[in-house]
Amino acid sequence: MNIIVASFKDVTNILHIVQTTINKVYPKYYPEYVVKFFLDHHSVENISKAISEEYILIIENDGKIIGTGSLLRNEIKRMFVLPEYQGLGYGSLLLEQLEHQALNEGHTTVILASSLSAFSLYLKKGYAPIEYKKIITSEKQVLCYYQMSKTLNLSHNISVDSKMECREMLITEIQEVEKLHNLLAYFVQKETEDDYFDFDELNEVSLKHHLEGFINNPSRKIYITKENGVIVGFISCEIINCFLPISSIKKVGHISGAYVLPEFRRKGIMKKMEMLAIDFFRSNDLKFVELDFLTKNIIAEKTWKSLGYITFREQMRKTI
Repeated sequence: MNIIVASFKDVTNILHIVQTTINKVYPKYYPEYVVKFFLDHHSVENISKAISEEYILIIENDGKIIGTGSLLRNEIKRMFVLPEYQGLGYGSLLLEQLEHQALNEGHTTVILASSLSAFSLYLKKGYAPIEYKKIITSEKQVLCYYQMSKTLNLSHNISVDSKMECREMLITEIQEVEKLHNLLAYFVQKETEDDYFDFDELNEVSLKHHLEGFINNPSRKIYITKENGVIVGFISCEIINCFLPISSIKKVGHISGAYVLPEFRRKGIMKKMEMLAIDFFRSNDLKFVELDFLTKNIIAEKTWKSLGYITFREQMRKTI
């Protein structure tokens, strides 16, 4: 998977992505002549003109261009992912790259015009509607859309150094994260020397199913760190019910797993990923974040204490 800046040679591919997506998705939300209005607006002439005026990205998967998005000053435009690749995280990754570019250009706020089909996605990504607009087509049909905005935060586009990136996991990266989960399990087994962790290998199918449950789930996230295209760490987090039913606090954040390869530790990677998790919890109006670790896992205890976590309850066990 690659994200690259588009050039004039990419006009045909961009046109294909835009027109295909409009033809397959928009008829579910708009009447016939509104769909035609969109198709006419995103013509080869307008896309060719945009290449010289806008910062346009395309995303490749296995050599095939599957998505595109562009930035003009602080406005994000022409965000499209082919229908068969939607819901896999590619649109989110494009959006984050465009937001990062806007920050690099000195903008602290971005705006966009959202179709009805994309509105819920942008809400999840922190965009807020600022105006509901209508356009009357030549056939007297109504095109409705939302003007939306978002205040950018540097912590949402963190790079540990020029070779590293921290961001949300894509569905295509599950297999790599599975390997880190196995390494985490073996690390805990070795660190604690506890018979409780009596296993040969984690079940690959059930682990894959578990990780897939974090994709496009509004209450669960996995963030990763990559260096030179290789995932070197992850943190998984979710929103759960407060353990105390009578408490006025009904929901809390929970970090359910985290691991960084030994050779990449002491570089602040865990802190960067934890910041992304905290941003996610705060965006859901949560006040507390919790986690569990084994008493004998001294490395985990030191790591979490260094990030400001304190013990507030303990669990006990008896061998029988």
